[in-house]
Amino acid sequence: MRSWFADFQWLKNELSKACHIQTLLVWGSKDVLVPIETASKLRHIFRDSDLKVIDDAGHIPYEELPEEFNRIVLEYLSPKMEKEVLTAIKEPA
Repeated sequence: MRSWFADFQWLKNELSKACHIQTLLVWGSKDVLVPIETASKLRHIFRDSDLKVIDDAGHIPYEELPEEFNRIVLEYLSPKMEKEVLTAIKEPA
């Protein structure tokens, strides 16, 4: 556990370099390896972040409940992709 906190401190320092990037955090409600409280800490680092918690998923929700995980990711990306497509249409190369 001590190693985890040391690793998290290093990660926190590195993540501060990317704190301005929009971020989707996906957590399993039953994750016993990385507690949900960690997601709350990450939300403070990433100023523009969304947190989605998948009920009944553990540490690897993309494997445990892939359909739910994919739905969440696609819902997050869809508006952003639409905006980029519209921008590309308005400003052809």
